[in-house]
Amino acid sequence: GFNSNQAKFLVAEIGRENSYNPNILFAFHNDPKRGYNAGMISWQDKRKEKLISDLQKQGLSLGKIPETEQEQQRLITAMARYIIWEIRNDPKYQRTRKQFLENPNVTNETAIEVLGNNYIRWRLTDPNYRSKGLKNRAIFLN
Repeated sequence: GFNSNQAKFLVAEIGRENSYNPNILFAFHNDPKRGYNAGMISWQDKRKEKLISDLQKQGLSLGKIPETEQEQQRLITAMARYIIWEIRNDPKYQRTRKQFLENPNVTNETAIEVLGNNYIRWRLTDPNYRSKGLKNRAIFLN
């Protein structure tokens, strides 16, 4: 459901979020400020619960690295589909839907801002974290 431009920016954000570490990508990890986060974009709280429920309906779960590449791909695809569903259906992400998902020519700058502040909600405005996060994102973008 993402075009190549949107996918490129989302993949950079996933890299920034967890450095493609399979122990984070397919599991839960501790966030000292928020408890345990889940999956490839570190879903939290009710968002995490909804993701887990969606995955369970598909016979999938988080918590351990799937044994085969096919199983890993199935779980990644399910989380990507969940991202699209969440952006399209949750009114909190209306701005992400309009500026990112409905914009096939979204720019890198817009993707950083809208995904960072509205959708993934990482500490983009935190001066203690911003530069490190943007540097890490740029590595994965390239």
